[in-house]
Amino acid sequence: MSYQIRTISSFEKAVKELAKKYRNLKKDLEQIIKSMEKDPYFGVAIPGYEGVVWKLRIANTSAKRGKQGGFRIIYLIEKTIGTCYLLTIYSKTGKSDVSMEEIEDILKALEKVYFSDQ
Repeated sequence: MSYQIRTISSFEKAVKELAKKYRNLKKDLEQIIKSMEKDPYFGVAIPGYEGVVWKLRIANTSAKRGKQGGFRIIYLIEKTIGTCYLLTIYSKTGKSDVSMEEIEDILKALEKVYFSDQ
């Protein structure tokens, strides 16, 4: 099964901000998105979200850091419609982790935009 990858405004805003500091970010993301289209299940499921919300570590080639000091992408997999929503991205050097409250806020915004008509 091939997955459609969609971004939401919080992800796009974070990418825009991070790309100012890390010039290779968009190139790094292109490679990850191609892989996610084939199989988005190579991240780590975030506890409490029943395998729907995931976190993925990616390298920061701009800063020559591996995955450990790179970026984190938080994403949601909607298996029934074959879509993966990229929720947010952050640099591990700038932020230790994303809080459950932040994830909840993003999910509420996602629900309003994409699932309110269903």
